Amino acid sequence: MRRWITAFAGLLLGACSPNYAGPMTASSGHVVGASPYAYGAASPYGYGATPWSSPYGFNSGYGGANRFSPEKGLTCDRSRKICYDRYGVDYFETQKYLGSKSAKYGAKRYGEQVFIFAPQQGVVCDRRSQSCSDSGGLNATLTRKYFSKDDTRRVGAWTNADMFSPQAGVACNRTTRICSDNGGPNVNLTTLYLGQQAGLDLANQQNQPAPLAVPANAPDTQDPVPTAASELVDLPQSLAASAENEVLPPHTLDPVPETQVLLPDPLPAVEPVVEPTQVVEPVSAPEPVFVPEPGPAMAPEPAPEPAPAVTQEPAPAAVCEGENCP
Repeated sequence: MRRWITAFAGLLLGACSPNYAGPMTASSGHVVGASPYAYGAASPYGYGATPWSSPYGFNSGYGGANRFSPEKGLTCDRSRKICYDRYGVDYFETQKYLGSKSAKYGAKRYGEQVFIFAPQQGVVCDRRSQSCSDSGGLNATLTRKYFSKDDTRRVGAWTNADMFSPQAGVACNRTTRICSDNGGPNVNLTTLYLGQQAGLDLANQQNQPAPLAVPANAPDTQDPVPTAASELVDLPQSLAASAENEVLPPHTLDPVPETQVLLPDPLPAVEPVVEPTQVVEPVSAPEPVFVPEPGPAMAPEPAPEPAPAVTQEPAPAAVCEGENCP
């Protein structure tokens, strides 16, 4: 009898709370009306699941530590009731490791930021649909970068379908370029799944403000959304704060005993040897040498003309005297 009462109470709790469907799987991508992820469908990540359904609840596993890392790149903090990775708070990981009550607390405190994150400029990703979009809408390549191959195939099917349901309670019509939820056409959802221009057109039709890259309907909080990178900064600050608050008793240091330092005996002073200074006599400057100025060049004298040749006349014949003369 007690077992039936407990089961009936669990059904009442599940029926009175809204559902947030968990991450999509590879079997999704059906048109509206045929998707197993329609709003209110049964899901292991249902928003109204009992808080004791998680095997990682409070004071169970990991030695009951307030902060632990169940997976690489994921940190869970029991005192803050959240699990987060490098991109921010993750609703589904919080539900998995800390239970549904902690997940609902994070959704109430941080709003859409537990589902949506912006890993780089101009890119928005949604943990509910496990898809990423840019200014043109859904992008399979970006989805593969931040999720998995199965998610890439599912997003590729959505981009080729006229109507698709990217998450529970949301229907998108590519022909009319409008995405709607339970409240009717939604500018932010249209921007997220069909692109910036489709969201802007819908905003103009409904006289609403221009769409935002990330829906900003999260409640104002004093604490920013934690990320794994910010915890590296928070930890030294918390240690410094605890050190400032701690009052240490006065402590006097023991005097250091004086030690006698043995110095070597001083060496006898050595008189310096002064060498006589050599006086260098100044060298007299050399007397200037008189160089006579060159005179005008003398022209050579002409050679004397040769004397005229003297013609010798023949000597006169001797006068013959005597008998032999002719």
